[in-house]
Amino acid sequence: MDREAAQAESGANAALFQTDDFSGLPYKAVKDSVFKRLFTDPEYLLQLYQTLHPEDTKTVAEDLSIVTLETVIVKDIRNDLGFAVGSRLLILAEAQSTWSVNIILRSLFYLARTYQNYLRKTKQNLYNSKAVKVPQAELYVIYTGTSKVEKTELYLSEEFFGGKPSALEVKVKVIVEKDSRDIINQYILFSKIIDGQMKLHGRTPLAVQEAIRICKSRDILKAFLEQHEKEAVDVMVELYTQKDAVTEWGECKFEEGREEGREEGLEKGMVKGREEGAKQTAQRLHAQGWRDSDIASLLDYSTEDVRKWLEAKLA
Repeated sequence: MDREAAQAESGANAALFQTDDFSGLPYKAVKDSVFKRLFTDPEYLLQLYQTLHPEDTKTVAEDLSIVTLETVIVKDIRNDLGFAVGSRLLILAEAQSTWSVNIILRSLFYLARTYQNYLRKTKQNLYNSKAVKVPQAELYVIYTGTSKVEKTELYLSEEFFGGKPSALEVKVKVIVEKDSRDIINQYILFSKIIDGQMKLHGRTPLAVQEAIRICKSRDILKAFLEQHEKEAVDVMVELYTQKDAVTEWGECKFEEGREEGREEGLEKGMVKGREEGAKQTAQRLHAQGWRDSDIASLLDYSTEDVRKWLEAKLA
């Protein structure tokens, strides 16, 4: 495939819920990156809301505010998507490829933290005698895995207490693949296609490129993927072998109790992981007929580096 062909394929309410900003969060997988980028776009977020509430024909994109828990003091309390519809409705949605009923408890924790943020920002006092005002909540899990899931709703009492009455009840609605062209189903299809390509090609940029090519040919998130294709591939280059490289360079030093060794190992591991991913991608693209200079441009390395990798492969 030549380079030209490859390129051709290739608010106020929100502030009420936001938390303090902390840096240093780990990379997310490509599916997670696509999910968040897709549904932070007002156009696609409105499509998601309309899929969940087709009866509402009056709400517009300007009525929706992102309230996702992006960075918080407790790192684990970090959800996939949260948005408010004015001040009347709060929707939290999680994308899950491995089925687990624990999503009920995770959703409960996300909701509790989101409500805490709202009450703090609106300066409402829980210890006053008057009831505070909070939006009604809806919880969803978007399941992208291959296991057969029969239930359309999950209940805390049923999954954890054998159906016995409990002081607290939580309901999570389950969304699975169906015969539809709505935006949620397109994301589910995209996730399954990228999973399939990763089984064939590993966690490599080639897997992402192939998944994007297939999705565009089937009109699955086509406009979105055409706009963000290079970004998705770049994310994959960064992710490739990063975990193994970090372990190789840093973990042994960390076990010796040297914090400086861990920091050094992390930095070296990320550099090494990116280069290893770029090497393998270069070799695959060369086998497809790409020119060395085009490969270098795509991967953001010099042509000399690419030629050195290819010559080492042939040696």
